[in-house]
Amino acid sequence: MRTASAFFGSCLVFVGVPAMAADCDLWNTQAFFETASPEAVSTCLADYADPNARTPGVGTPLTLAARFNEHAAVIDALVEAGADPNAPGTLNLTPLQAAASWSRDPAAIRILVEAGADLHAWSVHSAVPLHRAAYRNENPAVITALLEAGADLQARDEYNNTPLHKAALNNANPAVIDTLVAAGADLQARDGDGMTPLHLAAGGNGNPAVVAALLEAGADPHARDQNNSTPLHKAAQFTKNPAVIDALVEAGADPHARNDLFDHSPLHDAASRNWNPAIIDALVKAGADPNARGEDDATPLHWAAQENGNPAVIAALIRAGADPQARDKSNRTPLHWARLYADDPAIVDEFLKAGANPAAR
Repeated sequence: MRTASAFFGSCLVFVGVPAMAADCDLWNTQAFFETASPEAVSTCLADYADPNARTPGVGTPLTLAARFNEHAAVIDALVEAGADPNAPGTLNLTPLQAAASWSRDPAAIRILVEAGADLHAWSVHSAVPLHRAAYRNENPAVITALLEAGADLQARDEYNNTPLHKAALNNANPAVIDTLVAAGADLQARDGDGMTPLHLAAGGNGNPAVVAALLEAGADPHARDQNNSTPLHKAAQFTKNPAVIDALVEAGADPHARNDLFDHSPLHDAASRNWNPAIIDALVKAGADPNARGEDDATPLHWAAQENGNPAVIAALIRAGADPQARDKSNRTPLHWARLYADDPAIVDEFLKAGANPAAR
């Protein structure tokens, strides 16, 4: 629909005068709800816009408003007009799921809950609104609004993650961690892989302040997952920020800790999987042994030669004192493995520059 007032409003924009009415032809689109004022929404509703309109692949006006609009009053106007607070949109997201994920205003949460929104509704991967808020929303007041409304602090998703697991993995604001912990979140809860929130923060969250918040709250830096890895093993494999390594070590994490299933140290993990040489440097600075032996008597340099594609990681290990002539259980040196597996010839060059014997048998 396009009212006369909307048409003339568009014309006024063209000649440089502010528009006075919404373009209701764009109702139930992201473009409309990204910029719509409460007055514009009320205008369209008064002009018979459907508060429960559905567009395939888009959702409903209430879901769009919850995700894209900064005004809680827009959500209120839609609810007052009869919008269904539990109608799912894309990815099975209800309006409350969307608001929990993206709204910065806790009033949006309260309006939806008072309208009957389901605090326990599942979206993709069985996540409830509190999971989504913990994972993505950096405003702790949104977390508080959900908890005050009765959200389950210990809810589990498809992968057995609690909201604290989700926050630890992805949320950059340590205040979200503090809010969940203050409400009683279990710091030692295990997900489907036996990982604690600290494991996930160490490996997946690049903000060392989040790791520090968990440690200060009492998270165990020595906890083992089902593969017998500590949080430091996870950080060694996956973090890009050496300050995460520092935070764990300062809290007592052991740089010599062994994964007893595979008999390797965090430095082995970093050497094989982490492309950031600063992670090698941080572990060595913390006391990690660059010549530690692991499974098959392999050193971190053996592992790097086989699996790490960054020659700067090889250089960092050698600079730290790793022996390029070391032999593993199969009597191979790291150079043997590099020649077998390295795609980048610069990796072989690093060994040759370090004095590795190209004729070694």
